[in-house]
Amino acid sequence: MGRQTMSFKIKRFIAAGLAVLLLASFPLQAAAEHEELKVSAISNATVVSNASDENTNEESPEAGTEEISSSDASREEDMLLPENSEISESEPIATPDATATPAPTATPKPTATPEATATPEPTATPQLADEKIVELFENWQVQERVDEIVGSAANIGWLSEEELRQLSQEIREFQNALKQGLNDSQRVELEEELNRLENAAASVQEMCNVWDALHNGTLSELEQSGKENSWRYQNGSLIQSGDAVPYADLQLQSETGNYWGIDVSHHQGKIDWDAVKAAGIDFAIIRCGFGSDYSDQDDSRWRENVEACERLGIPYGVYLYSYATSLDQARSEAAHALRLLQGTSPSLPVFIDLEEPRTQVLGGEMITQIADTFCSILDQNGYAAGVYASLSWWQYYFQDWFTSNPNYYHWIAHWSSSCGYDGRYEAWQYSNAGSVSGINGRVDLNYWYGASLDVYEDAEFRFYAPIFDYEYYVSNNPDLAGMNRNEALNHFLTRGMIEGRQACADFNVYIYRARYSDLYNAFGNDLTQYYLHYVISGKNEGRTARLTDPYQHLTVYQGVDYSAVYNYEDYLSKNPDVAQAVGKNDYLALEHFVVRGMMEGRCASKEFDVRAYQNRYSDLRDVYGANWLNLFQHYLYVGRYEGRTARDTDPTYPTTVYNNVDYSSIYDFDTYLNNNPDIKTAFGNDDEKAIEHFVNCGISEGRIASDRFNVYTYRAKYQDLYQTFGSDLSAYYKHYMENGRYEGRTAGSWEGSLHITVYQGVDYSLVYDYDVYVAENPDVAQMAERDDYLALEHFVARGMMEGRVSSNVFNVKTYRQKYDDLNMAFGDDWKLYFEHFMNVGVYEGRNTEQ
Repeated sequence: MGRQTMSFKIKRFIAAGLAVLLLASFPLQAAAEHEELKVSAISNATVVSNASDENTNEESPEAGTEEISSSDASREEDMLLPENSEISESEPIATPDATATPAPTATPKPTATPEATATPEPTATPQLADEKIVELFENWQVQERVDEIVGSAANIGWLSEEELRQLSQEIREFQNALKQGLNDSQRVELEEELNRLENAAASVQEMCNVWDALHNGTLSELEQSGKENSWRYQNGSLIQSGDAVPYADLQLQSETGNYWGIDVSHHQGKIDWDAVKAAGIDFAIIRCGFGSDYSDQDDSRWRENVEACERLGIPYGVYLYSYATSLDQARSEAAHALRLLQGTSPSLPVFIDLEEPRTQVLGGEMITQIADTFCSILDQNGYAAGVYASLSWWQYYFQDWFTSNPNYYHWIAHWSSSCGYDGRYEAWQYSNAGSVSGINGRVDLNYWYGASLDVYEDAEFRFYAPIFDYEYYVSNNPDLAGMNRNEALNHFLTRGMIEGRQACADFNVYIYRARYSDLYNAFGNDLTQYYLHYVISGKNEGRTARLTDPYQHLTVYQGVDYSAVYNYEDYLSKNPDVAQAVGKNDYLALEHFVVRGMMEGRCASKEFDVRAYQNRYSDLRDVYGANWLNLFQHYLYVGRYEGRTARDTDPTYPTTVYNNVDYSSIYDFDTYLNNNPDIKTAFGNDDEKAIEHFVNCGISEGRIASDRFNVYTYRAKYQDLYQTFGSDLSAYYKHYMENGRYEGRTAGSWEGSLHITVYQGVDYSLVYDYDVYVAENPDVAQMAERDDYLALEHFVARGMMEGRVSSNVFNVKTYRQKYDDLNMAFGDDWKLYFEHFMNVGVYEGRNTEQ
């Protein structure tokens, strides 16, 4: 549509009344209801006739090449069949003469746009009365006007700055008029149109921002929001609306025999790829992201879409939506694609998607430089590369450039019954209105004209033949049983190499890594690089990596040789959890030993046991305690040169050190096990586990762990400590270790077993004996569990009142029977008899002897 038509003065619109409606053609979707017009649903759009503008094709940059529709479904190219076309199912669809594409040289450049003065000055928009809006609403002219604005906004990249700002002003005026004139119910009914208008307004405003940034020198700083604005999208939403058409109805008969596929992105949401494959799709082109190399600009569905295609053996290519306005940004976009391509195996090219209108303000030379920068970087990294763009971009920007860059692939977007591009192209996107099983909503449909997809697959198999044999891989990896040839190769490329799986009899990646130190120094633990090196270089250099080739497991990690304390086979045999975790990966085994095993004191060699090393040398215990890492390092750098040894057959001495604290004054391994059979049952001869239990549990439980110290004797023997610590057994252990032994205090087994008889300042020894009390009262013994404090507390709080037996020298019941005066005075209050004897009776010479 010519540019004057694009200006759309609102007052002219009002005066026109129903004329616009009469000049507009009916929506294609309505025409598609007729069976003979199924193919015309390819573009599934509403078209506004250009007959309403006398200046059509006189000023538009698309003049002479293709019609630019102002409807919401318009594109820069002719994408529709005439409404009255009748298609024979047996004949190819002919492109209408009216949309025939002339030679690219006839295309006028955007710089040929008339000066802004040629465009009539916009006149003031009259205030729209409510009744006028109602009239327009009733005549469906609001919808028509939105169609026209959306169509104009679809071409913002071709407008001059003045035309763009004029269009922006008119959109604002129209929005204000609707805001004033529509009532609530009308807004609800027009919700879809108002949303489309808002998207068009946002798209135009963003392009105005582009021009501002160009003038300010900040173009490269513009936000890359991921909300596409182009001839396909406005504010991230598809311009075209309407239902998707079953892809079988959109298959062009003239294209029979070529590969048929789709291109997808996050816009398609969650895809059921099994259903897609079953629907007969031959290939897919998957968006990896948009703009510069930032992780938040990765396509949110990229990884799951790629993994599904690789799992199902669907050949796929890749595209990245470009926002580049400089060569630095083009390089960043290439890096973005390369980052996401890691670990994937696309069999079709990687395309840069050029449709963002902000790029057009730079001119054709910069656009081609951006394309060349992206493609050359991808090409240098071993990927086939190409460009996706609309027909008009191809004809205007890339016609000459691709003549001098024949190695890059051409992907043309032209939604029509035949591709209007005269040059070479490998892919043609012919519709965005497809409906494919497994995908909700619309999806783009494409044909592939490049090399046979089978050729891509066969070439891939030939390339990886030195390291991959299908039968061997599936036979030797039971989890892959049932995979076909493509699925197995995809698994090997995406997972098998990373996991270090052997895929043929003549190549083992671990042997390859271990045999060639130059490769190990270059690649480290990146197993994929060893596979690729062998395929690309190693095999031709005469290197081998068969299972029969001699080699040694890795012992060097980050430049340090651990062979004096580490052996791969010993480490895995002594540490089955490590063997299960690392499989046959000797690098991971060594890494585990260095990062964790040494700190945990794990044995990794028959020639060195770090625990034996600690136990054999008291000077090392005093310095390092149980710091296993330091002990390993001491042996590596000092001990072995001093002649020290610590083989696992050397005599060892059970440790008394835990967390760098020496408990030898209160703990002996053998005594602890002999006095606590449950510990011996639980830990056997594991001295580390035993002392760990003593420190974390045994001390608080008051367990006997040494002939030199009995906590109960210590507590009972020293009243000052009892007054301070009460029943906190841990405090007595700690006091003895840190103070008591140096003060000359003792509590050895030779002193006998002393028990507490004083409770809250009162000495009950005349009526209470711990051993008698727990022996005569099993319930107390079970409750106190050898804690004499709890036993005495029970006696004072309950035992006296209950008249329990608590001593061999005093029996409360005998005391009552023997002395009638006490019986008359105290009756059944047993506690009073105990207290009388303690405070009076013993001094009166009373007793309980018969």
